Amino acid sequence: MPADRATFVALLEKRGPSITAIAREMGVSPETVRYWYKQILNRRGFALHAFLDEQELGLKRIVVLADLEDEYHPHARDIFDALNHYLGLTYYIRTLPSGTFINTYQVPKERQGELLKTLDDLKAQGVFRELEVMPMKWRRFVPMKTKYYDFTKGVWDFDWASAMESTPDELPPVAQSTPVKFDYDDLRIIDRLQADATRSIKSIATHLKMTYDVAFRHYTHITNRGMIAGYKIRWLETSAKEMVKGTSDWRETLIYHAQHKYQTGLVLIRNLKEPEQSSVIQKLSALPFLYNLNGGDGSLYFEIGMPYAYQSEVLHFLHKLLSPHRDSLTFLLSDATFALGTATPIHLFDRETNAWTYRAEECSAAFENLLPKIERAKSGGSS
Repeated sequence: MPADRATFVALLEKRGPSITAIAREMGVSPETVRYWYKQILNRRGFALHAFLDEQELGLKRIVVLADLEDEYHPHARDIFDALNHYLGLTYYIRTLPSGTFINTYQVPKERQGELLKTLDDLKAQGVFRELEVMPMKWRRFVPMKTKYYDFTKGVWDFDWASAMESTPDELPPVAQSTPVKFDYDDLRIIDRLQADATRSIKSIATHLKMTYDVAFRHYTHITNRGMIAGYKIRWLETSAKEMVKGTSDWRETLIYHAQHKYQTGLVLIRNLKEPEQSSVIQKLSALPFLYNLNGGDGSLYFEIGMPYAYQSEVLHFLHKLLSPHRDSLTFLLSDATFALGTATPIHLFDRETNAWTYRAEECSAAFENLLPKIERAKSGGSS
């Protein structure tokens, strides 16, 4: 594997899409870096996203394990759409085989109690069978392990035993920070960078109908204030964007022609003492396929993108590492066909008062209208 590709991707996650700076650091021409940039991000199906420091926006990340009552499963999208619209739900994914959902919320720190009360009310109304709420106190930035990936062939290629015995990487936490001053236009640009950090300021300005000077001023403010904690390669993407000639359906295209073939595992561990938590994190950092790592008081939540070729090794690694904690462990497989991921909930920001709003009362009212419609749908009546 050409080592220069791996070095380039590693720098891309550290520096962001700064072609000139990366070229200077690598000692190659900007044209060469620009070629790699297009080859890897456009042709291989990778994506580059800005990694937000939501603490600086006054937001708190909360992970919820939500189990809907059976009769509400067919209406899960409507339920979660309402929670997204009113309460800052930014991510949900169904897990298999149970059908339980992992939800992530970003809420104003002072409004956490309103979220919990609304969820408890929905449980009391019979929408949720079980709810487990885990406020996250920190996140760790998990870069792609470029040294193990062959960017020419589009596969992970390394010796498993040697990789697992090597010195684990240090996963730096997103530093604790306090809210900074920002406005609605800052959030709009952040939203674009989270979706696609490769877009130029000019293209962002055009998309948002801003002048270039205004967009540049806000972009500079965002970066200087540290609102962007870093950049992350989304290597779980697939480059199979359309049907391959001669294939019969999307499954054949996805499984046999995609550059990246993964099953995502979601792991929750509770009741960890501080030394236990540190030990698990250190050993996890050796895993090439760790994608996301969050923690709270005694809890860990992380995601692993398991390539099919290494699935057995990953599962045995997890068994050895986590079996001492099996009494407080939940391991789930994700169902990517039933998921939604959004960026910062900027629709909850009031541009007039320049402050976050929270719409718990409106959410309760919306469910008062939604639940009867679901009940009628269940009984076969009209809506």
